[in-house]
Amino acid sequence: MPLIIQQHLVSGDSVQRFARVLSDQPQTATRLAHADANTLLIEAIFNGQPVAILLGSRQDVGCRIEALGVHPATRGRGVYSELLRKGSPLLPNPIEWAEPVRTLAKKFLTPA
Repeated sequence: MPLIIQQHLVSGDSVQRFARVLSDQPQTATRLAHADANTLLIEAIFNGQPVAILLGSRQDVGCRIEALGVHPATRGRGVYSELLRKGSPLLPNPIEWAEPVRTLAKKFLTPA
């Protein structure tokens, strides 16, 4: 089954929905818990379950991506790269990448 990449509208249920994805990333979970109207979230779904997120915020122009969370069981399976490649076109441009997401974005979004 393919990985589905889509925008997720942040709601009161978002923290619970992504709790397993962020189980070992408490800072990102806290950031999601304090989401507001400017929060942007792109999710990756596999077999009907969320397995990864890109979390950021709208800026006056474009957006800033602060975090990338991937479920521990799916790491090393190409989820990072697919989420970045298919998720970044869903975000307002230009995109500013915070560290350490910037390192991954350069690795997976830079043409070979």
